[in-house]
Amino acid sequence: LQQLKFWLGQQRCKQSIKHLPTVSSETLQLVNHATHPVGNLSSHKLFIKLTRLPQYYIVVEMFDVPKNPTQVEYKYYFLSVTYAEGDDSPATAVLLQQYKPNIEELVLDTKSSKQAKSGAKRKLSDELGPTESKKPKQSGEMCAFNKVLAHIVAMCDTNMPFIGLRMEVGNE
Repeated sequence: LQQLKFWLGQQRCKQSIKHLPTVSSETLQLVNHATHPVGNLSSHKLFIKLTRLPQYYIVVEMFDVPKNPTQVEYKYYFLSVTYAEGDDSPATAVLLQQYKPNIEELVLDTKSSKQAKSGAKRKLSDELGPTESKKPKQSGEMCAFNKVLAHIVAMCDTNMPFIGLRMEVGNE
């Protein structure tokens, strides 16, 4: 049952990024896997390669939630690798950095802050009288969507080329 829970967590991640420029896998062959911090991650993880930036990966690590046996907790990492020139050997892990623990709040907050600034008209519920509690109707596909992961992938795909360019210009 535990393995099924983590498998479903992986499928949720894969479903969330299927239309983004990525390739996902459960394993990643690294030359320095045993000595690098990436080797200390839990066995339940997913490596997401950014296809436009093949030296960068997003690593999703999955954990049990102690008081909720049906829930999975996600931690997100940024992984940078290097490849030996002209060699088909595995990559070498360079940098593994965890995204801020409150990344979920930041992703969800960007949507609400934009809405508040736009000055959209709102109706007061008191004027309308008693209203029914409306639950948002979500399809099965939307329930399986991991907003945080999709946001991280899109953010990296958009911003990493500029960061690389800045580093190249700074080195000259």
